[in-house]
Amino acid sequence: MENSKRFFLLRWTWWLKLFCAFSLVGLLLGYLSPFINPVTFWPVAFFGLTYPVFLFLSLFCLLVFAIKKSKWTLFILAVLLIGGKLHLRHFVTGFGKAESLTQKSSSIKVMSYNVHLFDYYNSDNQKGFYNRDKIFQFLREEQPEIACFQEFYSQDAPSKFITKDSIYEILSAQSFHQRAATTVYKRQNFGVTIYSKHPVIAKGEVSFGNGSNNYCIFIDVVKDRDTFRVYNAHLQSIYLTNVEMDLVSNANSDFDHRKSGLARVVQKLKTAFPIRVAQAERILEHAAQSPYSTIICGDFNDSPMSYTYNLFDEKYTDAFRNSSLGFGWTYAGRLPAGRIDYIFHTPDLNSVNFSIQENAFSDHYAILVEVEKGE
Repeated sequence: MENSKRFFLLRWTWWLKLFCAFSLVGLLLGYLSPFINPVTFWPVAFFGLTYPVFLFLSLFCLLVFAIKKSKWTLFILAVLLIGGKLHLRHFVTGFGKAESLTQKSSSIKVMSYNVHLFDYYNSDNQKGFYNRDKIFQFLREEQPEIACFQEFYSQDAPSKFITKDSIYEILSAQSFHQRAATTVYKRQNFGVTIYSKHPVIAKGEVSFGNGSNNYCIFIDVVKDRDTFRVYNAHLQSIYLTNVEMDLVSNANSDFDHRKSGLARVVQKLKTAFPIRVAQAERILEHAAQSPYSTIICGDFNDSPMSYTYNLFDEKYTDAFRNSSLGFGWTYAGRLPAGRIDYIFHTPDLNSVNFSIQENAFSDHYAILVEVEKGE
């Protein structure tokens, strides 16, 4: 009887160590993701995307082996420490962050918000109008001076679903800049927009080429004696359908269907990773020519452990990490995507009071921050 119990414990420990090794390998590959271009080797990008999962599994293993007083505890701890500051891309402690602005009149409040077409295509028309109106109410309360929208929807008059003019009125905006795909049918516009409460002296676009339905636009905005360049970017979407997500997540689906759904998801991710890198490089190349302090907002559709994020992080300050606390989940959709919406700025700027919308009226939460020129 005792031999049988000992065999069971040995077997359980062996499986636990194998599970732990799998988790640690996944975590180590996640560490590499920000530094390996998916154009060169795309599989590593998946581990950057799933980094939070492998981190959680590794912490679970650390706890179990610590209770068992196993030497594996030190091994797991060492792997976790190798990640160093990479862990702080997802979780901010708040130590060393800027406490307050100097209260210059030139400080400017910036918002980035993927509004998911204001829920226009909700099968429940009443719910669609409800979410649109809740977004309007949020804007009335927050009153951003620069408002960057992705997946913006507007319809030329006459229309019952008014968005563009409503936001003009809500924000008392002086200027509006848009890049959109337009359909003749119903005179619909889909794209990105920037609203400004302050004078705009220039505006333009960073072309992604190849007929992309993702866009990046910019404005040069003046507040008092300071001029800022603000970019609004929506990087390559994955375009996952509800059918594909159901096939992967629905436990009632048979194995072949789930396998097929997973393969389609992987293929779409594989396609999107390198496209986002190319788009990011175009934005950074354009922004490098800016004569002004620069702010880059948008839905990047990529995690902080991605190569795309790293391109921006090498040259700009992540406002969330500079002026917030805790986890920064910005995606409210069905997938556990975490933080994929960002506001970056040049190092000569200071940022405080970064906040994330509490209630979701889109599949993203709005993010806001106050920015000013440093001393």
